[in-house]
Amino acid sequence: MRTAALSFFLLLGLALFCSSTNGAIDLGYPDRCFFSVGKSSSGAWWFIDPKGAKFFSHGVDVVTYSGDSPAGGTSAYNAAVKAKFGSQSAWADSVVSRLNSWKLNTLGAWSDTVVITKGLPYTRALSLGKGFDTWLGGLFPDVFNPAWAASVMTEAQAGCSPYRNDTKLIGYFLDNEKVLNETLVYAAQMWWGPIGDRGQDDWRRPGTILDQMLISLSTTAPGRVRAVSFLKSKYPTIQALNTAWGTTYASYDAITTIPAASTAHTTDSNNFGYLAAAQFFNVTRTAIRTYDPYHMLLGVRFVGAPTEGVLRAAGEYNDVVSINSYPSTSEPSGPPTSRITTIYNAAKKPILIGEFAYKAADSGLPNTKGAGLLVATQALRAEGYKNYTTKLAPLPGLVGFHWFQWSDQPAEGRGSDGENSNFGLVNKNDATYTALTNQMTTTGPQLWTLHESSTSGLSGAKCYTSLTCPKSCSGHGCCNTKTGECKCDTGFHGSDCSTDATKFSVTSFGSALDTNMWSTSTSASGSQANQAARVSTSSNQLKLSIAPCTTAAPCNGFNFTAGSVYTKSALWGFGVYTARFKAPSVTGFTAQFELNNRASPTNAITFRVRANQDGSNGGALDYTINGKYKYLKWVGALAIGNPSSAFHEYTIRYMPTYFSFYVDGTLLATYNATTSGNGLPTTTMSASLYISATNTSPKVSDAFLVSSVTYQQIWGATATC
Repeated sequence: MRTAALSFFLLLGLALFCSSTNGAIDLGYPDRCFFSVGKSSSGAWWFIDPKGAKFFSHGVDVVTYSGDSPAGGTSAYNAAVKAKFGSQSAWADSVVSRLNSWKLNTLGAWSDTVVITKGLPYTRALSLGKGFDTWLGGLFPDVFNPAWAASVMTEAQAGCSPYRNDTKLIGYFLDNEKVLNETLVYAAQMWWGPIGDRGQDDWRRPGTILDQMLISLSTTAPGRVRAVSFLKSKYPTIQALNTAWGTTYASYDAITTIPAASTAHTTDSNNFGYLAAAQFFNVTRTAIRTYDPYHMLLGVRFVGAPTEGVLRAAGEYNDVVSINSYPSTSEPSGPPTSRITTIYNAAKKPILIGEFAYKAADSGLPNTKGAGLLVATQALRAEGYKNYTTKLAPLPGLVGFHWFQWSDQPAEGRGSDGENSNFGLVNKNDATYTALTNQMTTTGPQLWTLHESSTSGLSGAKCYTSLTCPKSCSGHGCCNTKTGECKCDTGFHGSDCSTDATKFSVTSFGSALDTNMWSTSTSASGSQANQAARVSTSSNQLKLSIAPCTTAAPCNGFNFTAGSVYTKSALWGFGVYTARFKAPSVTGFTAQFELNNRASPTNAITFRVRANQDGSNGGALDYTINGKYKYLKWVGALAIGNPSSAFHEYTIRYMPTYFSFYVDGTLLATYNATTSGNGLPTTTMSASLYISATNTSPKVSDAFLVSSVTYQQIWGATATC
């Protein structure tokens, strides 16, 4: 076990805020500087880019090659750009060129993984809140449930680790849009209780976070237990609560309805809302910081302004507070400045508008689903954009706007929720709405001056003398402190070296196949088609069956259906692989134990075992290197006798300089780079077990039984950086 022996400064990195005159600076380590936020001498907030320059984010969301697809259909936009550009990379180059010319400087939420590599600053949207369980329709998690916290850690690892060192990433939105369950219930944003500045319930669920945790969770759920504990700390008896709230509940367990409005209930709801929101933001921040300590947290894209307690918690745990705020009939130029001021005063952090848009009737789209104000023409759409942005840009707490979205939605409605609106800067054919983009080109640079005409007193770029590595490489690798990347010891994988591929041991297959460990194959080759239905477990053994196809049960020209499994991981390396099995008894059926890299070109080492072959029994040894197959040897009668009469251990020893085959510890053959004829494979492998037949095999059923499979790495090296 490797132990960390890094100094305090290497563990944490040393964050420096280097002074700047809003221009480029050379710190000698530009790959270790990241976006941050700062406030000028006059009180205006700005993003600060990795070179120390002020940055007002003027962006667009959902910049994707795929575009939106209707339910059960294909994306017209994707078909158009495939024909127009030929490749996703060429499309992305064109997009970035156009955005630069339109003075848009940020790729907003949900932009695809190719376009974000083309040089523009970008944001990432995570899904850490909604959809954890079915409570409240998945709109809000039980934030006090440890299982939710564990799920957030898993999501953060997948969502943040690949981006932790990217200096073009501005930061992460913690949640927003997500299909919530198998019935395609869809909600644009997380639910946070009442919309504070409107003084009304969120239309999706009535009441406050406190109300819903009391009336909707089971009495033993962690969230309800916490809510009751919160109330009992102030109201030790239910009578005391009833007096304060004007209610007649029989007990705390009997609270099943939302009470009428009262001063005490409003105060208690706001205070508990703060506790629940603080729990949410603390858990999500901790998870993200575990895998990415450098980039900003951009909030959850609130619908308008939630309650003061929720906003206060958001400000305490996030670098930026984000809201989505579309224009409407009552607010044609966007949210009133008073709402932005309310949010800013409560959160005390800069505000980013994550979504806004106008849509026009002359686009020919239905425009019946999707937020935003419908206007008559593209010219009015452009005018709406100008009015919205120039009205709000002077607010000192605002740091940017992101238009929703890059391309129009399909007329049939996008598959997730049916939205069918003219939100795009381009239409389904990738043709530009020039009235809008011309207005953006003119207005974009003005937003910076409107925000603050002359800036001084900003802190400089946020830079690090060294970068830490995820989880200190889990004790199984070394950290390159210049790049913040782990180099893993042999047998360990992942950005944090936490994936242990040094061993596995399956000594019992139990009552069902472990689908975390194994996959079933549905490929077809030779004379059989592999089917998951031919894989089963019984008496703690794996059973791979084979059965003939018939006129009543044909299988696309193949003679048999058969069972086949392989380890989901193909990261197993040099070492000893052993399978204990009993071969099928029918002449012409073969039990196959194989190491396979499951990639192209193929590398494989195969041990084939046959019973009653030509009146005897034996095994065939072969391998494939870089896609080139090589038959090695037929092993005649095995000393073990008939391999279908009992279980025996079959071993492949895979090493850097040779590979060899054993049965019950007896060596059958060894091959090195010379004797193998084609050289040696060096890739990591998956372990596979399958049963096969020949075209002349009898049309009967049989099975290949496996009692255990193990692997142990016996060669490796400690990483050095």
